[in-house]
Amino acid sequence: MQFRGRALQKMREPDELDRPVVLVDPRGWTSVFVVLILAIGAGLWAVTGRLPLTTSAPGFLTSHGGTHQLSSPYEGSVTEIKAQPGQVVTAGQTLLVVSGHGTAGASAPVGPHWVKAPFDGRVINVSTAVGDLISRGRQVITLERRQGANDPIIAYVFVPSDKAGAIRKGMNVHLAVDGIPKARFGLLRGTVEDVGAYPVDEDGVRALVGSSGNAKELSSQGSVTAVTVALKKVDSTYDWTAVTGRSVQLTTQRVVSAEFSLGSRTPFDVLLGVK
Repeated sequence: MQFRGRALQKMREPDELDRPVVLVDPRGWTSVFVVLILAIGAGLWAVTGRLPLTTSAPGFLTSHGGTHQLSSPYEGSVTEIKAQPGQVVTAGQTLLVVSGHGTAGASAPVGPHWVKAPFDGRVINVSTAVGDLISRGRQVITLERRQGANDPIIAYVFVPSDKAGAIRKGMNVHLAVDGIPKARFGLLRGTVEDVGAYPVDEDGVRALVGSSGNAKELSSQGSVTAVTVALKKVDSTYDWTAVTGRSVQLTTQRVVSAEFSLGSRTPFDVLLGVK
């Protein structure tokens, strides 16, 4: 009876037609507007924003003439070494002396023979010693070609061949130099001077950098294309992204990591995979 009384009382009350009905909480509208504004902003950024495009590859600092492996044109015993690592030599200068032994089985020495520098340069490494028996064609000395004391340093960068097509002359390049902290000294600035017309293998890389170990490392990505990078200068020093880098006494025979600036794309293009 108690519940029936309440129900009858409710039926006697007039309809509350003058009371407003709340369909959505105002705080809900605020959330909708915030999400809508964010969506519009993201859409505009996806269409008008720009993302930098870069590609990285390993490289090697050397003189403009490159680094070469000098082979002995003679076979026999090394009797004298006249060049040491770091020594500057001139074309025609004797680097080592080899005493041959004539035909196979003959004991009478033949020679001596002088292995000479084919061009002006700096000795990087001597890979033989006095008393070694060497064969014709054996690589004995690594020689960096030099045209003078102020011969500019360049970088040979070895870009995977499937990415080399995007590299163009004049492109800006940043190079992190092995052994030089980029957090303190920054990155070297350079520009693309030349792009190789054909891919090179490990032997082709070795012909440019001289060292078998470096050649193997630099060509580890498979088929690569040699890109010549000229280093920018400010007055008489090389240009770095940090002012402190200008105090660095830059030398050759260093491995670098190069980053090429290829331009930019919109986030929408990246999402769609447009190149």
